[in-house]
Amino acid sequence: MSTPAFRDIPTLKSYQAIVERFENTKPIRGRSADTVPLARRRDIDRFYIRKVTNPLAGQFGHPIYQCFLYRTPLVTYHPDGSIVLNIGDHHAPSVSDGYFFSELLGVQANKSKDAIVITLRDDKVALTRQNPEATLRRVEGTNNLIADPRVVMGYKLNRKATNNVRGRHGAFYRWLKATVSLREVNGYVSVCVRELLGTVPTVSYADGSVQFAHDSISARRHDRNAALHRGAAKPTKEAASYPYWMEQAAGFVKLIGNDAPETDYYKAFLWLVFWEGYTYNPSRGGGLMWNRYQECAPDDFDECAFSVKADALKRALDKLLFSYLASEVLEYVPLKGGEVPNKMFAKWME
Repeated sequence: MSTPAFRDIPTLKSYQAIVERFENTKPIRGRSADTVPLARRRDIDRFYIRKVTNPLAGQFGHPIYQCFLYRTPLVTYHPDGSIVLNIGDHHAPSVSDGYFFSELLGVQANKSKDAIVITLRDDKVALTRQNPEATLRRVEGTNNLIADPRVVMGYKLNRKATNNVRGRHGAFYRWLKATVSLREVNGYVSVCVRELLGTVPTVSYADGSVQFAHDSISARRHDRNAALHRGAAKPTKEAASYPYWMEQAAGFVKLIGNDAPETDYYKAFLWLVFWEGYTYNPSRGGGLMWNRYQECAPDDFDECAFSVKADALKRALDKLLFSYLASEVLEYVPLKGGEVPNKMFAKWME
């Protein structure tokens, strides 16, 4: 549901409707006669119509009409009856964009992820920064709008390829499921600091306390973007941390082969919890928190713990494997109407 200011925007579904609206609206005194308010006159700087008379912009000498939200011409009406929507590629789609389309075109338009998804009678259209434009037309004799055909490409997981990857590591998937079942408590799986010592990087101090390294890959303690844990996904190939990430991921994959010993599976399990988990430190008052960089005294090695939701470990394993093997499991295909390209998959391929 839009805000009150947007509800004053009229519904205009045809070229004739926008022409009539423009001709019947007085310009603001002191401003160009080619610009008139779209909604309330006091909102002229927010919603307005601009008539473009450049012969190259219109057809057969007829002007085009652009409807603006602030300084962005989101909707353009052409003499041939086409209505071109364009959110531009200079800013992320906003909730306001959806409100504007909803009121002006009489359609359902919502912000979903990083897109504006417009629902028509028999179709859906997704506008993103990568695919910001779509063309609608009014069905003759009705009040319905339809979209011109458009092809939007995006990456999707190939089910056969993902099954093949899981099959190559099927023994570890089964071992992980059994281990999680045995160690789950109230929906969480935890590992204490003593278990992690010697498996994941730590910084040791003279008093015997340890702190987990800020960076589990590059040995540069403050380069958090290189670490394999939540919030630090696979970097792009241009990033300095990319070779370290790939090296660490390759080492992890070697641990979970079908012919790997159970000791390797245990190490891989500890890594998964470390990468995906929270920390629990009784000396700091306890409680689950995101910070994995605090110190832990020797007396607390059995109490300081990394915890993760039990049902998150399989997803974490999938994400790590599929991002590492992105070129094998992803395919670039046409998306269905209204489907938004997956930004995470696209980043895996960069």
